[in-house]
Amino acid sequence: MMTKSEAKKRIEKLTKEIEKLRHEYHTLDNPSVTDAVYDSLTRELRSLETEYPDLADPNSPIHRVGGKPLDKFVKVTHAIRMLSLNDAFSKEEVLDWEKRIKKLLPENTAVEYFCELKMDGLAVSLIYENGVLVRGATRGDGFIGEDITQNLKTLQSIPLTLKAPYPEFIEVRGEALMSKNVLEKLNKIQEKEGKQLFANTRNAAAGSLRQLDPKLARERGLDFMAYDIPQVRGVEFKTHSEKHAFLRKLGFVLDTHEKIAKTTEDIFSFISQVEKIRPKYPYGTDGVVVSVDNLTLQERLGVVGKAPRWAVAFKYPAEKATTIVTDITVNVGRTGVLTPLAHFRPTLVAGSTVSKATLHNMDQIERLGIRIGDTVVIQKAGDVIPEVVEVLEKMRTGKEKKFSMPSVCPVCGAKVEQRVAESKKDSSVAYYCTNTTCSAKNRRGMQ
Repeated sequence: MMTKSEAKKRIEKLTKEIEKLRHEYHTLDNPSVTDAVYDSLTRELRSLETEYPDLADPNSPIHRVGGKPLDKFVKVTHAIRMLSLNDAFSKEEVLDWEKRIKKLLPENTAVEYFCELKMDGLAVSLIYENGVLVRGATRGDGFIGEDITQNLKTLQSIPLTLKAPYPEFIEVRGEALMSKNVLEKLNKIQEKEGKQLFANTRNAAAGSLRQLDPKLARERGLDFMAYDIPQVRGVEFKTHSEKHAFLRKLGFVLDTHEKIAKTTEDIFSFISQVEKIRPKYPYGTDGVVVSVDNLTLQERLGVVGKAPRWAVAFKYPAEKATTIVTDITVNVGRTGVLTPLAHFRPTLVAGSTVSKATLHNMDQIERLGIRIGDTVVIQKAGDVIPEVVEVLEKMRTGKEKKFSMPSVCPVCGAKVEQRVAESKKDSSVAYYCTNTTCSAKNRRGMQ
């Protein structure tokens, strides 16, 4: 058990780290950790703030959504805040969510749920006036987003004009998406040109739409799927499922995997069905969104913090697979740092075939005890770049080879220098090319 003083320090540490990771993910579109790691840190912070409410910061990252808008786009204020969702990682947590909402409703209130896929894309808002698209914006921090109208107009699945009869005014929200096939082709081009690979379909979609030149967004082959109508004039809905039906009539594309669930058993059945189709599903998806279908009940349940009480996102656990390490090579980065890269027999993880993963540094190699020829466990949360999480030492044959960092740069042949970075708790060793004119450093520096 933590003392209150220890909890205070842990909360401060978690808050600082989560803010950094949130900025990388939502603003820079360049996450340094997997979704599973981010979710774990966030859940720990939420748990500590619940246990010690007097230590909770009102500006805690668990109460925020998205990231700050980039200066290169015009800022847009959302009339209705674009919220995030609380996560559930097990059936027990879904049941706990149901118990919480039913306590807030009159006794014996009949509740039906609407289940749909949790798409792994960039959340956007579309404004239509008299059936014509007049503005498209990112979620940003939930209150203020970025005007990316011209880029969104390049997406073939976003109607520029709605099918009649249409309302005088309507806001449509949905996900800008990149398919797995397009991501694979794009990363092949990125690799061929010596550029950084996109971590997943979400980051590729976000990076494509956050370009000043709309031609680039058009070339990336993005799609759009609608999921909600936060505001509309002259039309009334009783349920969330009615909104979906109306969106289809207006000409929007919506995913066909959806279900009205009368019981939690129906919810779990849908979750199981989706789990089976995920590997072959053309887009990245890491879960199922479960909402109270009745809009009157939604309004009664309201919002707490960054998320509505009436919805929860069930997220599948990180998928794992085993494979054999065939080689460990070294990449030279922009700053000259040498990063080991594990190559392994191609294997299917989370719906895509992967054949390599960064090992970050020698500390990571030593921690894992990884050798060339080892059988290893790799995992991906959703569709992120894989990571090696475990070495199956019992699978060793005795022919495995230990890896050592090269003494000279694999690109230019210059001497490699070790530099130790000290912190209060530990130290880490990094290896650098000492040649300031190394072609690898210069090439990456221009990207």
